[in-house]
Amino acid sequence: MEEELNNIELRSEEVQEIMGHIPASIIRYGITIIFLVIFVVFAGSFFFKYPDILTAPIEVVTENPPASIVAKANGNLSFVFVQDSQAVVHNEVLGVIKNAANYSDALFLKQVVSDENINPFDSLFLSSFPDTLQLGDIQNSYTSFLKLKKDYFQFKSLDYYPKKIASLKRKSIELGKYAQLMQNQANLKKKDYALTENQFKRDSTLFIKDVISLSEYEASRKNLLQNGLSYVSSKSAVVNTNIQLQELFQQIIDLEIDYSREYKGFQNSLNESFQNLKSRLAWWTDSYLLVSPIDGIVAFNKIWSKNQFIQAGNEVFTVVPGERSQIIGRITMAAQGAGKLKRDQKVNIKFNTYPHQEFGMITTRVSNISLVPSEEKYIVEVLLPDTLITNYGFLLPFSQKMAGTAEIITEDLPLIVRLFNPLKSILKKHLAEPPVRKVSDERRRESRKWKPFKKKQFSDTLSKSSELSHVKEIKNDQSLKVADKEKSNNTYHIIAGSYIDLEKANKNVNVYSSKGYQVELVNSNNRYRLSLFKTNNKEEALKKIGNIRASESNQAIWILIQQ
Repeated sequence: MEEELNNIELRSEEVQEIMGHIPASIIRYGITIIFLVIFVVFAGSFFFKYPDILTAPIEVVTENPPASIVAKANGNLSFVFVQDSQAVVHNEVLGVIKNAANYSDALFLKQVVSDENINPFDSLFLSSFPDTLQLGDIQNSYTSFLKLKKDYFQFKSLDYYPKKIASLKRKSIELGKYAQLMQNQANLKKKDYALTENQFKRDSTLFIKDVISLSEYEASRKNLLQNGLSYVSSKSAVVNTNIQLQELFQQIIDLEIDYSREYKGFQNSLNESFQNLKSRLAWWTDSYLLVSPIDGIVAFNKIWSKNQFIQAGNEVFTVVPGERSQIIGRITMAAQGAGKLKRDQKVNIKFNTYPHQEFGMITTRVSNISLVPSEEKYIVEVLLPDTLITNYGFLLPFSQKMAGTAEIITEDLPLIVRLFNPLKSILKKHLAEPPVRKVSDERRRESRKWKPFKKKQFSDTLSKSSELSHVKEIKNDQSLKVADKEKSNNTYHIIAGSYIDLEKANKNVNVYSSKGYQVELVNSNNRYRLSLFKTNNKEEALKKIGNIRASESNQAIWILIQQ
């Protein structure tokens, strides 16, 4: 090796040419330029923004969105009453799906029963229902109504109960008069009996004095008895007449009750049948008529014509409101990552019909976020101006149900922060969580055995501790028994995690708060402990930690004793 080094000719022409030539500028300043470029990129990373974006589909409508008219039944279109882009009003019939009912007859019936203030028992109203209507699915309800209507009319036309009641009332009047005559007759009989009684008393006196004979006395007595019997008979006749009169009154009351019961029964049956008819007619209208729910302009979703077949669930027409209100966008956001959403966050909207590379995009902000998800999706609303002007200066014409993609910027952090966040997370994880040491099964079993400290030994240990704190960490249920001997007035916190970074602790507070825990941050020894539950009762703490460990499937949850 030394011989080869000695054989190198340092003064050869080739070596002298290389060593005597001055390097070019790009070589001389290359290192400086590379260093400057690296420095500029590094410095720029503090200013260049790298946003955190959530992407989701968006549909742009107005606050009074267009109404879709969907077919409820299969069949051909019997009638189409409108044309594309025609103005329509609320409850206007746009088309009819073919069915067994005659449309004119069903429409006539609908107009007859549509009045809310109508009296279903009015004779003029009931006479307006003909027997010749062809109503298809409504026919059974209509036939039942007609039968009950006929029965009701017959009941009213016969007028049996009112006539019979009127007859009995007239009879009661006559019987009352007869009862009065019988009473007058009884009064006369009473007077006659009184006279006969006086005569008998005089005859008795004369008979005792032997003025009259025995035969005359007996004739006077017989006359008294006959008049008495006649008086009693007349009184009996008066009582019987009054009884008949009371029975007649009772018959009238019974007939009135029966009449009221049957009349109400006919009315209730007729009214129930009428309501069933209206309900069936409403079902027919909803199933076979295509009706506009709002005022606006009708748009055909497909080329619909008479006799064209449609299936249930097909969107036949769309009615666009005539007056445009506030334009809003509804973003359908998946539940994953939705926790980053906040109001007033920036949103960039790219419409599918207008490529953003050519027309640009609309910028707005989040106005509202749904409180609960529906089918694991949140609805995020944004407000848009009346004129949709993109960042490229293009004016986009608004149309209902414009579809596109929304980019929600949740965080707009510098590039340097984005680069160092993963490293920061790794460092925090290793600093916050000590490494897990593997132990043998035998040592693990030994560690689970609780060996109580002696009170003196426990006190000596505390006195030797260099850091006396009023907060003691208890990692398992067994050590809780030891610490409880020292002081009884302790607060037992069930801890789900310990953090150095307050920001990370607050994020986990939100996570556990959403699960229904009363979360509290306990600050001790420069660490933030996440308390899910606290109590002054040791037994309650032991019971609670078992339940929380089971519900969270986390055996690392522990108990902190705070004095």
